[in-house]
Amino acid sequence: MCGDVTHKDMKKCFDPESRCLVYGDLATRYIGLPEDILGEIRTAGFNLVNFTVQPKKDQNDCDTLWAVAMKL
Repeated sequence: MCGDVTHKDMKKCFDPESRCLVYGDLATRYIGLPEDILGEIRTAGFNLVNFTVQPKKDQNDCDTLWAVAMKL
């Protein structure tokens, strides 16, 4: 899951600073921006072979980042 959070229930618990869904004091899911996630993959020592962002199907969904990477 990546990109903007548009689902009304998810928006209620989405923290834009951490980009996590937060319930009380528990962060349950990270929904990063695609470029940030790709940067994290590179920083972890992987070479990106291919990637694509699949747009959300409706307002109850988020975009999906698909990435293929190889360890350097």
